[in-house]
Amino acid sequence: MAEIDQKHIELRVSDWKERVAKLYHSVESRLASEDDFSVESNDSVSMNEELMVKFNVPSTSIPKLNIYRKTKLLMSIKPVGLWIIGGNGRLDIMTKKGAYILVDFSEFGDKESKWKLFSPTQRRQGENFTPELLLELATKL
Repeated sequence: MAEIDQKHIELRVSDWKERVAKLYHSVESRLASEDDFSVESNDSVSMNEELMVKFNVPSTSIPKLNIYRKTKLLMSIKPVGLWIIGGNGRLDIMTKKGAYILVDFSEFGDKESKWKLFSPTQRRQGENFTPELLLELATKL
């Protein structure tokens, strides 16, 4: 197990930002081929979690991703936190039909994320996340 120190926390934060960026890129790439959909990430949330404060790691910003059909906002994907019980980071997908939860079940250092999507009505069992799953969800909104 890695020693938890400032350098370790900085690496975890950097890894989290990279995994979120990679997820957003996969969503943007998939939706780029759809005529009615567009994405925008000009808003962000501040990341300043307890371990960052404890080890004197400066807060940082992580973008939110908004998904539109024509000009109508369908959903916003918002990073919630890196250090969560049972996962390696969480994002919330906010829609008018409720909040979906996206959790990465990979381990720190894994080459690939293992995202699972949990619906507003099914919090115990998630589906393996793919950009196609998000497109399917978006078409139902």
